[in-house]
Amino acid sequence: MEKVDIKVKCPKCNDEGSLTVGYDGFIKWRDGGMLIQQAFPELSADDRERLITGWCTSCWDDVFCDD
Repeated sequence: MEKVDIKVKCPKCNDEGSLTVGYDGFIKWRDGGMLIQQAFPELSADDRERLITGWCTSCWDDVFCDD
């Protein structure tokens, strides 16, 4: 299976990361033909959120979680 590396940068802290996913799933998700959880079942919910919004887990928790 062909893979693609996707670079993401958190809009809050500028943390740069990279996720490796299957190329076919990426194309289907990017083009709107597949839900992200179907395209990348191997990724955690945090990693899928990072692909959608760019937010890293710690910034997401700081901004959106009630403690």
